Amino acid sequence: PINILGNTLLTEIEKIKNKLNIQETEQKGTQKGFKFEDYCQPILEEIAKVHGDTVEKTGDKKGEIDDKGDFVWTVTDLEKKIVIEMKDVQDLSLPEIKAQLNGGMANRVAEYGILVSKQKSALPKQVGFFNEYDNNKLVIALGNELEDEPLHDDLLRVAIGWARTKLKQSSGEAVDIDTAKIQTKIQNVDEKLGSLSVIKRKCDSIEKT
Repeated sequence: PINILGNTLLTEIEKIKNKLNIQETEQKGTQKGFKFEDYCQPILEEIAKVHGDTVEKTGDKKGEIDDKGDFVWTVTDLEKKIVIEMKDVQDLSLPEIKAQLNGGMANRVAEYGILVSKQKSALPKQVGFFNEYDNNKLVIALGNELEDEPLHDDLLRVAIGWARTKLKQSSGEAVDIDTAKIQTKIQNVDEKLGSLSVIKRKCDSIEKT
């Protein structure tokens, strides 16, 4: 009887292991195994349609200097460009971020630059996950593809809207934008995401137990 029970338990454990492996594969499938820029490309294209703008993937094309600048966004009515850098790395310093964006803007003849980090943890703490520098560089983080995916479209939409508004302002158009209010709202989102992450870790712990 003990042997039968032991074998039954081992069989059930093996079933659970197989199920977890399948779930892990499904999660990896959700991440699609794409490069980060491939993941973001359809989101950017949908946003561009709304504005009547164009966005082109340029990471594999030589610009004025080299291949810096993963995407070039053209604001149609202004005939001005935004360069977008996608980063899926473990660590980025603020000088590196600025250098990357300066290089991308020079290479693609753009007047504004956006750096999008796949993970907030890769950015310096003082950057957070949405911050502007030098009045022409915006740094944002999307977060985990699986946990925060519903927010990705909105964060990219806000980032593009922010950059377009800044370009309109620099062109002399009267555009009313309360940047302080936007920053406060985004900070609130950041805090809620932190609470959500804690809840998720606890749920994961319960599930494993």
